[in-house]
Amino acid sequence: MITVRVGCPQKESESFTQWLWASFGPGSATGGLLGVHEGTMLTEEAFDRGFETESWIVDSGVAPEHRDWVGDKENLTVDLYFASRPPAEKARAEIQKHHPGLKVGEILEETDRDWNAEWRANFKGIKVSADWEIIPPWQLPEAPSGSLIQLKINPGAGFGTGTHETTQLCLEAIASLKNVHKNRKESPLKGLRCLDFGSGSGILSVALAALGAQACGVEIDPLANENAAENAKLNGVESRVRFQEHLDPGERYDIVVANILRPVLIDYAERLVRALDEKGSSTLILSGLIESDLVHIFSKYEPLMGGSSQREVFKRGDWRALRWRKA
Repeated sequence: MITVRVGCPQKESESFTQWLWASFGPGSATGGLLGVHEGTMLTEEAFDRGFETESWIVDSGVAPEHRDWVGDKENLTVDLYFASRPPAEKARAEIQKHHPGLKVGEILEETDRDWNAEWRANFKGIKVSADWEIIPPWQLPEAPSGSLIQLKINPGAGFGTGTHETTQLCLEAIASLKNVHKNRKESPLKGLRCLDFGSGSGILSVALAALGAQACGVEIDPLANENAAENAKLNGVESRVRFQEHLDPGERYDIVVANILRPVLIDYAERLVRALDEKGSSTLILSGLIESDLVHIFSKYEPLMGGSSQREVFKRGDWRALRWRKA
């Protein structure tokens, strides 16, 4: 891949981009331009710079259409991508000629790399706690000791390889249920029905099934569900897990886990609480939250869960998870 980097004031970026495509894009006399990237800003940086006033702004599974934090920057770094060096050299000379006020960098040439192979070589898995260790399927597992359960997760289209604190918090909260159901020593969740809402890679569904539960993972992304089904098979629990794209309003569960984001948890509050089995004790685990989210979650869920429920907060870094137990 050949890259030319150009410094451009924000107010000129739209007209400059239009000129680029007209001059070097498909159908132009020169050609060769594959793409234009105006830069990326992470949520944390946008929040620190005052561009974002909420910790997250998303709707139910769909990214916002109009969130351009980069558009709030005075100056942009625009990367132009070319398939070969000659059109890149031509474009660089033309930019300097027709846009003398812009800062044009040198041509950068990056050799092809097998990113997947590099990632596989560097990802060694992670030990979450004394209860859980996540390992990639290409790594030979060591014999687990004590109560440690090894989860094989093949990263794919679904979120949740165990490296993020929100996933780890859910695993911690799930492991805490072993004490609640300690009379079932070998399979503490055997016979319990569990919902993993926003299941992603299926890691939490697999963990619940590894403890003996019958788990249902709900995820709107069909590619993620394919990845999740693969992970269930890798762990030998495919007979105790199913994945689907929509929440079944008629199903009731002993345990409901939702590791998403605050707006989605607020939007689905009534449906998630309604999914809990009212005939016996039940557990609700919510994650994907930061400290400032908790007041909103408490105000929404406490009335729905009722005064007899017991609440516990789990913490890792800036992230929080909640566990309610209904007697």
